Amino acid sequence: MSFYTIYVFDVDGTLTPSRDIIDSDFESYFVNWAIPRNVHLITGSDYAKTLEQVGKDVIISVSAVHNCAGNSIWSRGEERSRNEWTISSDAKAWLRNKLKESKFTLRTGTHI
Repeated sequence: MSFYTIYVFDVDGTLTPSRDIIDSDFESYFVNWAIPRNVHLITGSDYAKTLEQVGKDVIISVSAVHNCAGNSIWSRGEERSRNEWTISSDAKAWLRNKLKESKFTLRTGTHI
């Protein structure tokens, strides 16, 4: 397995339609492509949702899956790392205020 190049993919809207299941033909192609490479999946979703979206074959074909924005890292179907950090209520309030002040009007999903 070559680890010189690291391939990083988002799940929602990249490997799958947003919040949906991977296309079966693409799944087969991706698994065969990923096996000899150092491939990482990155997603804001938890492991159960990622497994539902991409399936076990994809999960075990990649080097690691970084769930919950990297706060939970899985490799070959086993959790390898978990960060239980949570944001303080003061910091969350400050971030929500900054979001309200933002001139960027496009809003999708959760932002904090």
